[in-house]
Amino acid sequence: MTSHTEPLNIEQLLFDAAANFVKQRYPQGWGGAGAVYTEAGSLLISIAPEVITMPRIYVWKQGLIWKPTN
Repeated sequence: MTSHTEPLNIEQLLFDAAANFVKQRYPQGWGGAGAVYTEAGSLLISIAPEVITMPRIYVWKQGLIWKPTN
């Protein structure tokens, strides 16, 4: 058993999570997704819309922003 001495690369973990999700959800053609970790350690993944509009492109480029509303 080897010990892990390198620091955790959060960017790589998020990229891998989003990429693996896209490969499963869209096995053919294209797909897009963004991923974030919450303070509690949960992983949230947002998929790219199938219909592209300028407002959706803006939100997609800005990254996943999620706020619960009541």
